[in-house]
Amino acid sequence: MQGSDASKVIIQYNDAGLSASSGPLRVDAEYFVAINITFKNCIIHVKRVATKGKVKREQMLTGYITAQGRESKEDPSGFVFNNCVIEGSGRALLGRAYRGYSRVVFYETSMSNIIERRGWDAWHRQGQEYVMLLLVYF
Repeated sequence: MQGSDASKVIIQYNDAGLSASSGPLRVDAEYFVAINITFKNCIIHVKRVATKGKVKREQMLTGYITAQGRESKEDPSGFVFNNCVIEGSGRALLGRAYRGYSRVVFYETSMSNIIERRGWDAWHRQGQEYVMLLLVYF
């Protein structure tokens, strides 16, 4: 899903009418990407996935909430989650570094116990964590 400009394309929950039971955007997909779109007053619900084999469901990582990356430290992009709620029945990491210089901020965001203790993953950028930023402020 791609917008023309994140300052102009805004999807916002406003508690009007029946939107409390049917949010303005719902995505049921294995993989979802949003580019140049701002989401305001959001709730992120992580669903547990069905598993086969010997791995217990409660031990399995369902996914990542973000995958952000910038080409250089001068790139002004990044993700900011402000006043959000993260909940669900699956296990998740806050993010993974899609490229170097990844920058993600969770600000005044409520997180249930579904977030893995390590919080995030350097992914293919292990050893380069010094150029990445994950900031969580409650």
